[in-house]
Amino acid sequence: MSTIIANLRKDGQLNEAYRLADERLRLAPTDLWAKRDMAWVLYDLAKKHATIDTKEQFLKCLSKCRKLQMPETDDVFHKSVVALIKSMAYDVARSGKEDETFFDALFVHLQGFSLARKTELCSFVMLAFMRAKWWRGFGGFFEWWGLDSFSEADFKPYEVSNNVRIQPLAERAVMAYCKWLIDNGTDAQIMAFIPRLQQFSEQHKNFLFLPYYCAKLMLKIDRKDDVLRYMRLFAKKKGFEFWVWDVVGDTFDDASLRLKFYAKALICRAKPEMTVKVREKTALLLFELGYSAQSLAEMLNVVAIRERNKWKTSPQLTQKITQLRADGVEPGNDITAFYTQLSHEAESMLGATRETQPKAKFKGVIIVHAEGYGFVKCDGKTIFVSPALLNGARISNRDAVAGEYRKSFDKKRNHESYAAVSINKK
Repeated sequence: MSTIIANLRKDGQLNEAYRLADERLRLAPTDLWAKRDMAWVLYDLAKKHATIDTKEQFLKCLSKCRKLQMPETDDVFHKSVVALIKSMAYDVARSGKEDETFFDALFVHLQGFSLARKTELCSFVMLAFMRAKWWRGFGGFFEWWGLDSFSEADFKPYEVSNNVRIQPLAERAVMAYCKWLIDNGTDAQIMAFIPRLQQFSEQHKNFLFLPYYCAKLMLKIDRKDDVLRYMRLFAKKKGFEFWVWDVVGDTFDDASLRLKFYAKALICRAKPEMTVKVREKTALLLFELGYSAQSLAEMLNVVAIRERNKWKTSPQLTQKITQLRADGVEPGNDITAFYTQLSHEAESMLGATRETQPKAKFKGVIIVHAEGYGFVKCDGKTIFVSPALLNGARISNRDAVAGEYRKSFDKKRNHESYAAVSINKK
């Protein structure tokens, strides 16, 4: 490389360095060292313009860099440019300014440089482009990046301060692509990805929401029978997950039947913020079917959740609340009991009702934890006892107990377990 050009770059005299590098390249356009001089000058110029206010100049520098077609053996150069692209993608996405054109151009240039898969830099590139949730080009980016590009670290949760854990990058990226397919994908793209997603989900069973997105993709291409068959596989093990019932409900055209599955979804334990969409669907369906009091109660639940999170409430919902109020309707008092009654048929249809699981007897000494739940060991099994059962039976730590239990499912450890359905002191 030219010492003069290198020194000019070091001194920050990039315009003069560019002039000399351009002159040298014109004299010897096929000379690799002349290309390297120009490549590194352009890199420095791109780095100088790597700000939101000068992003157009940044793109021009990248364009000239890409046209040089530097060999992949110049891996330091390729890594340096890719790292710069990653940083710019992150900064623009974080700025809150939705710039589709810039991200499209950034992705075009990114493809002109070598990016080693299963590396830390590769993961950071995915993270940066994922931040632009509004970017409609994400599907093409993900397909170029590749489902097989995740490193071993990408399958592990990310630890942050205060014992907070973030989902693994692999799980978040695949879910992001599924969301893109649901909103923007063609039938051909969805059909091609479903078997890959099923295989990926089977390999990583701790990624609990992948079956949900698989079912949603099946619904998108109107494979309703496949959704029912697929979700039956999860109903017995993951019947505690509200999304199982939400997705299956979406497969039915019959409004009354759909309501029963939504009702089951809403008696599952989940954060209100996660269930707000199915709550809104249920509220509107209740209105349609003439359950005015229950509909108003659920609509008010939706409004409360949205206001608490500073989310907008749909005009349709506001209009119907006003209409019901004008008609003198009062919100139903015990909507959970109403949902529980409706949900029985949904449970039976998926074969997931707990009553279908046979009961067995147990006896032993209970260990009660500070959080209020307990465990009893019996015949090689560890049986979980809920706080509600313990409080009702007035049982204390190390009491001798007896009762009945059924098979259950431990969602934290992702395996079958056992739960008491009744318990008494011996």
